[in-house]
Amino acid sequence: MKHITVILVLSAAIAACAPKEPTESRQDLMEASRQELATAVSERDMLFALVKEIAVDMEEMKRLENIISVTPVSAESGVREYSQLRNDMSALKRSLNQRRQRLAEVEEQLQQSGLFTDDLQDVIDIMRKQLDTQASEIKVLNTRLLKANSSIAALNTTIDSLNHSIDKANNQRDSIGRNAARFEEELYTCYYIVESKSALKDMHIIESGFLRPTRLTRDFDNSAFIAGDKRSLGALKMTSDKARLLSNHPDYSYEIIDNDNTKMLIIKDPENFWSHTNYLVIQTD
Repeated sequence: MKHITVILVLSAAIAACAPKEPTESRQDLMEASRQELATAVSERDMLFALVKEIAVDMEEMKRLENIISVTPVSAESGVREYSQLRNDMSALKRSLNQRRQRLAEVEEQLQQSGLFTDDLQDVIDIMRKQLDTQASEIKVLNTRLLKANSSIAALNTTIDSLNHSIDKANNQRDSIGRNAARFEEELYTCYYIVESKSALKDMHIIESGFLRPTRLTRDFDNSAFIAGDKRSLGALKMTSDKARLLSNHPDYSYEIIDNDNTKMLIIKDPENFWSHTNYLVIQTD
């Protein structure tokens, strides 16, 4: 509405500046009057154009203000939005400076034309005040935009920190998971071997002597053993009817049954069977 008011005031001011019909020497002054009228119309049109351009700038400023005030800060697109707003603000500032320069040029032309009046001066003053107001609003918007950018930067920093914390937590979780899996595997891993006495001695798994009972060595190499899972190893073929256990396992946790001229080890209670050792040594002779 402000720029419409300015246009109405400007129209009245230009109309007041229109040359009066001469009372004498009409023919001599006709051409000069036409020139003055053309000049007045041209300068009026220039002022009208400036008023419209200033109005357009005001609408653009309102749009930018609305974006800064209403649009939520987006962590992903905040930098892009900030850059676009900065470009728009710079373009608006350049436009404002151009309007100010053109207004000064029109004012100077009117003052030199002899058509300048107090009404025209009032119109120009109003337009200049509007330009000053716009300049002040641009400064305010720039300040708000800088604050918004600071908020975006702080938000991005927070997000980066959270992402780092999440990554760290995920790594810790994965590490715990791997350790738990490894611990579980170690917890339920057992080793067994079914061999003759001589083979077991050659592998330094057992030791025996004259009048000494056969017993397991303390530091044997487990590379000769077969690895198994305590939870799934429920039975084991002993390959000979003379086979017997050399490792220490509670008697109630297992039984040995005959199976087609051989023996079969049945583990009835895995938890107690493996409670004393993770190694099962079966001698076949």
